[in-house]
Amino acid sequence: MSPLTNKNPLKLLIFIILVTLACNLPRAVAEKAAETVQQRQQNATHGAETVVAAAQRGETPVPSKIPSAVPSLDISCQWIYVNTTDAIATGGGTPGMTAEWKGNWIGTRYKHAGNFGCNEQEFVTAHEWSGLRNELIPGKTYFFTVSLTWRLEGEAECSALTAGAKTSLTAGTTVVEIKQSTIILSKEPNGDLGNTGQWTAPGGNDGDTMTIKAHGSSGSLGGTVSINYKYVCNAP
Repeated sequence: MSPLTNKNPLKLLIFIILVTLACNLPRAVAEKAAETVQQRQQNATHGAETVVAAAQRGETPVPSKIPSAVPSLDISCQWIYVNTTDAIATGGGTPGMTAEWKGNWIGTRYKHAGNFGCNEQEFVTAHEWSGLRNELIPGKTYFFTVSLTWRLEGEAECSALTAGAKTSLTAGTTVVEIKQSTIILSKEPNGDLGNTGQWTAPGGNDGDTMTIKAHGSSGSLGGTVSINYKYVCNAP
């Protein structure tokens, strides 16, 4: 009998247990790893069989995780024009100050006194936009054009007026604008400016709404019209 047995049987038992664990642990780890690999192979095989079986039945396999809803770019869905609302400042009834809106046009008129010895003068502006449609297809790019024209109804040497005017079309973060901040009518009694930009119609979900804003103003006259759309799927 060894000295370890003679001195302490408990120590011998602990020694035997440690030796046994040292011998068996690597084998247990290896068996667990093999079991994991086998399970993954079975899962992959099952998934492949499911896809093949679905394809043979003419079905589309359904993914295990359904993505959250995102705006659709399905061309069967469109933005359909609903109506247009306006917020036009007409001068509050002040004589000689008027503004009006018709279709894709806003106009302003401002009458003012002429220089000494001159008749009354009138500053007229016209603001127009184009490129919008009654139906907007998601993912399609549209080209917008805005214009600003002005004229003095009178004589340049008879007007001391300095004015400003602008036209714009806003769709989402896209702004197409033309403006003239300082118009000295005695030097520039007539003008005609324009600008063009592009915008891509976004996707949406059935029932969503969208507003495109057109603006035309000169000083406090004029304002904005809101062109409203609704997202409709399977539109006729």
